[in-house]
Amino acid sequence: MNTLAFEIVPSPSSNDFEARIRIDGADWLGREYLGLDPERLFAQPALTSGGRLVVGRCECGCEGCDDVVVDVLRRDQEVLWTNSRGLRLEFDLAEYDGVVTSARRNTFWEDAKRTAERWVSEAFAEIRLSDGWLFDWASTRSRDGKMTLSFSKNGAQKLLDYPWDGKSPQDALTAAMRLLKDLSEPSHPSNVTSDAKSQV
Repeated sequence: MNTLAFEIVPSPSSNDFEARIRIDGADWLGREYLGLDPERLFAQPALTSGGRLVVGRCECGCEGCDDVVVDVLRRDQEVLWTNSRGLRLEFDLAEYDGVVTSARRNTFWEDAKRTAERWVSEAFAEIRLSDGWLFDWASTRSRDGKMTLSFSKNGAQKLLDYPWDGKSPQDALTAAMRLLKDLSEPSHPSNVTSDAKSQV
């Protein structure tokens, strides 16, 4: 049986972090590929449920450019990773699930900006504006001192920015909830129709 581990490290070239895949203790992606941003990797259902799983990206940092993809198959007491090039990695099911669960829950790698993004994303999850725009993601990486919120509708995207102190995730969350309240005012053209659960 093979062993699986994840090593989360900063990725300056892509302005995020990367989850390096370690198989039997060795860096499996090598120098040619970046790991996926942890949030992106661990959000994929295929990691635990099975199916097509993206585990690496081109060194340019863009997904879809030259992805490293494996097919995940769960059976009996093992998990298999295979691909069309003859790859076959075998993991003990219980050990595999434990490693993935632990990695998903571990936020030790987050800096203040990434924690702020996570808190705001959790607060805005499933928020839909009255005109149909659905919340997608929050990012602090576009401009210093700004949190950007992305909403989508029918394939289009709308971005909203608001200032935060750039240091305190709590400040980012408080400002987000204030924005959410402002969007909910009847005078605002895009009222929020979902109930927001404040974490402040």
